[in-house]
Amino acid sequence: MTTASQNLRLTDLIFVTKQRFRYVYTADRRKICTDCCGRERKNFALTKNWRVLTDQVNRTGCVLRCDHCGGPIESISF
Repeated sequence: MTTASQNLRLTDLIFVTKQRFRYVYTADRRKICTDCCGRERKNFALTKNWRVLTDQVNRTGCVLRCDHCGGPIESISF
């Protein structure tokens, strides 16, 4: 499986589940929210800077902001 297809599978999964506390951390050190995982699908497949390094869960206790759209990444509550 190529890196591009792995990126697409992961971002599609995050987008479909609509879990607002999940985000991806990319190769250019940006946090990308659930919505942008779906809207920016082309970038994840074709742009090296958009390569997914990790799938993250916001456990900080505060709302983070997406580095692409500025949208909220909610904190998970237990």
